[in-house]
Amino acid sequence: MMKVETMLPALPVAVVSGACGQSGQRLFAGLGSAGQAWFGLDLANTAAGWVALAPFPAEAPQQPAYVTLQDRIFVLGGSVLDQRSACMRQSTRIWAYDMQQDVWHCMPFEQHSDFLGAVAFADPQRGLMVAGGYHRGQFDDFCIRMNSLAQEEKERFRSDYMAREIAGFHWNQGLRRFDTRTACLDLVTENPLLATCGSALLQQDGLAWLISGEVKPGLRRNGIVRLDTARCEVTATEAVTGGQVFGGGDGVASPFAGILQQTPVFAGGTYFPGAAKNYQAGSLFAHQGLEKRWSDECFVRTGEGWQLAGKLPAGRAHGCSFVLPEGILLTGGDSQDGVPVLENWLLSDMSVN
Repeated sequence: MMKVETMLPALPVAVVSGACGQSGQRLFAGLGSAGQAWFGLDLANTAAGWVALAPFPAEAPQQPAYVTLQDRIFVLGGSVLDQRSACMRQSTRIWAYDMQQDVWHCMPFEQHSDFLGAVAFADPQRGLMVAGGYHRGQFDDFCIRMNSLAQEEKERFRSDYMAREIAGFHWNQGLRRFDTRTACLDLVTENPLLATCGSALLQQDGLAWLISGEVKPGLRRNGIVRLDTARCEVTATEAVTGGQVFGGGDGVASPFAGILQQTPVFAGGTYFPGAAKNYQAGSLFAHQGLEKRWSDECFVRTGEGWQLAGKLPAGRAHGCSFVLPEGILLTGGDSQDGVPVLENWLLSDMSVN
């Protein structure tokens, strides 16, 4: 069952493709479409609403990787507007927000990185782990080229760029560890499966799941990658059954996800109906001419795998997920055609139909 939460205050501004974190009763969200704005909500004092906290001290990233580790929220990379060239580019910075001091710190990180669209998760033994991510050189070059071309040239360049096989995009295949003490990034192991951008991530009992995500622009993975976090290795892929999206061969990007009553859950996300079939038929620009859709479907992981368990009031993606005692809180993000959503929804009592 899905119910709409009306008691918790809505975000004061749209937060789409931003970052978030949680520490006990305190929730944090911002960046992305909210720019440098960063907000906190104390669940013990919801009457105060989302309070403006220390603003992000640099160009605010879109679609960064982020993770809560002890008393800090780490924000890695993302895309930012280069003021000199007026083009989007990948940020190479890693920031840490101190929840106790309400202050941002820029980590002394100087290595090559491909964090845009990646996911990060906390590992008890290794610290901060990162999976996936868009190739920085390709992304930056694409944005510069698109900005310099006339309109008719842009369409041709974009078509040539998109009409390539998955391997041609060179998304980050490694599982990497960021040492928060030394600010060094190390490759721990290679992911033997296709790298993704825009996956959601779930963790439970030494396991992590990379939920769907893109394997190239416009083309989603129809399935879930399971990781053993203790051994830091991919152990399996898990199918998703039922519903219109996965049943049609497609997957989703940027869904919501969380653990509800010990059960992994994900919901929403965006997709292009028919993109997977197009790619399998040899059409490498798989989403050309297809309408982007926002999914309203919710899935749970049972003993029989991932199965459809219900629907959201409407399609939704690119937002923040928080695990509360009452359920999984969905806040921020957008709906069909990129329309921002401020209201909160609460996933609770999910069961397979």
